[in-house]
Amino acid sequence: MTKEVRTKFVARCQASMYMSNAQCGCMADIADKKLDDLAIAYLSLDPLDVRNSAAMSKKMTGTELSAIDNFMKTAPHSCKGAS
Repeated sequence: MTKEVRTKFVARCQASMYMSNAQCGCMADIADKKLDDLAIAYLSLDPLDVRNSAAMSKKMTGTELSAIDNFMKTAPHSCKGAS
């Protein structure tokens, strides 16, 4: 994950999930290890950008979508105590 991609991911996490910078940094670290570039880009989109998010999700395999789903189920809990 490049610094620019990480910055965008953390900013989106803070805006969309109302988590702290430290918590979102923790989420970015996990995403960097467990998700591919397309999944990270997908999670960095504005949730109201339905056209682009729908187009991206159509490009993903079931495995990629499952990885995103699993990440969103586990990473926020893992990062809850980050400070």
